[in-house]
Amino acid sequence: KVDEVLLQPMRHYGAGERAMRPDIVRWAALKDPKCDVQWELAIAVATSYGRTETERVAWSRALGVDKRLTVTGVGPKAPLEIGDKLIEIAG
Repeated sequence: KVDEVLLQPMRHYGAGERAMRPDIVRWAALKDPKCDVQWELAIAVATSYGRTETERVAWSRALGVDKRLTVTGVGPKAPLEIGDKLIEIAG
């Protein structure tokens, strides 16, 4: 059993990514000339690579994240869904 104290922040992180990613993408599209130049992706990802065994289990149980890059948040019209695993990144 994984400690709830360890799981809770991960669940909050996932909920935040799911809730905020659409707005982050929308704000980035405004291209306000007075704002800093930033790159915002239509997706957010996480990985459990490099974590302890207990942390890896917690990431998996809380968000379905494993050692591969796993989508944790998506913006509108993103070509991926939450839980998708990235196999290759190009460009």
